[in-house]
Amino acid sequence: MLNYLALGDSITYGQNASSSSRAYPSRVTAMLRLKGIQAKLRVLAQPSWTSSDLAEEIYTDPSLLSSANVITVWIGGNDLIQGMMNRFKRRLDMILGMARIMGVKHIVCCTQYNPFPNSAIAVNTIGSMNQVIIASATTNRCLVAQVDRWVSGNEHRLIDGYKGGHAEDALRGFAPVHPNDQGHELIATRLFSSIYPLIRR
Repeated sequence: MLNYLALGDSITYGQNASSSSRAYPSRVTAMLRLKGIQAKLRVLAQPSWTSSDLAEEIYTDPSLLSSANVITVWIGGNDLIQGMMNRFKRRLDMILGMARIMGVKHIVCCTQYNPFPNSAIAVNTIGSMNQVIIASATTNRCLVAQVDRWVSGNEHRLIDGYKGGHAEDALRGFAPVHPNDQGHELIATRLFSSIYPLIRR
């Protein structure tokens, strides 16, 4: 049995996917099962969660990690929105470090894609965040899934409600920041391509 734990916030939760079965964690699990792997999924994610919220959940019940063979970690968007980047790296290091301490064999850490590629401030701030994510993943010997590269140039196809790719779009009532079903499918396909070779070694 392969226990897959998906850690994150609203994207991992599946917000704006048409159903939970179309969110990327469920899709990755389905792909593993098609390869004959007995995969069991657990999602630990909620909309609006920051790295602090996720770290608190893990530290409250570390057994969530000890039972997992594979975890994906995708967190940080709300840290950025709420101006909590000064604590982000420390919290991410805590999350990844605890996963290592609890014996998780395979840890995949996801970068953040930019839903506003035509906004200079978004390009700069999300670019800086991704440098932090890559540094933390490297320090904790985790595989990096460069979701930002996967989505770049295809935001209009992959993001639900995508408009002009400007940060001001979020001020018009609906924030176009979450993947649509097509976005979740692409993310799942790429994550599966990262995870499957690890567990076949």
